Amino acid sequence: MDLRHIVLDQVSSKYIYKGTGGGNFQRVKRNREQRILHGEKLRREISDLFPDKYDDEYISYDEEGIYVEVISEPGYELSILSFDVKGSRLCNVRVDPDQTQRATIFISEKERSTFINKLDKYRTQGDGQTNNKLFDNVASIQVAGLKQFWTSTPESYPADQQSIWWEVWLQRKSNDRREADDFKTYCKERGLQTTREHLEFELSTIAAVRATPEELQESTLLISCLSELRRITDTARFLLKQRAYEQVEWMDEL
Repeated sequence: MDLRHIVLDQVSSKYIYKGTGGGNFQRVKRNREQRILHGEKLRREISDLFPDKYDDEYISYDEEGIYVEVISEPGYELSILSFDVKGSRLCNVRVDPDQTQRATIFISEKERSTFINKLDKYRTQGDGQTNNKLFDNVASIQVAGLKQFWTSTPESYPADQQSIWWEVWLQRKSNDRREADDFKTYCKERGLQTTREHLEFELSTIAAVRATPEELQESTLLISCLSELRRITDTARFLLKQRAYEQVEWMDEL
């Protein structure tokens, strides 16, 4: 077929390719003295977060620990996968408008010393070693509150004392999904409304609870399998169940 009559002009664009491999990971450059001071600062921050004793109501699954928020230097990425290893579990990652990354991480009490030992090695190592990548871009480490688990849009986070339905994502801890039953028991003891059913995925269990931020805040201190929180949104199910003429009436109201 002769297609010479079809002329394509200015339909292509040129882009500079930038790969996503590890070689493109940009680090905050710190000399030895700066690394020592930075490592000491991070060590103090993480050490001050662990409690002397855990609450008797703590739901641990043999994994007592704390949730922390690791904050990057603005414009730099965290070495995310390096935090999702034995003894520490990555819950979620968020990015601020200034390109600051915020990662919510669970650090178990059993591996507390392992994490701190990595910081000690970071302070004393030479240039180009593994822990440079792990900690160089970390600006600070702080305790994670309820907002640090929120992965819906920031503007949809409920106001103080506002009661909403929350999606509560729990990391799967057992074959029988007992983490969902334990969470519902936790809510029942505090007078919080939950649904009878829950959703099951391979690695997560999703429960629903109606609560205010203040009522749910304590969960970050007492539940070791919490991963993320979202706002339950209404679906179009109600509208789709209407008759055709009723749907038209709803459209006329828009």
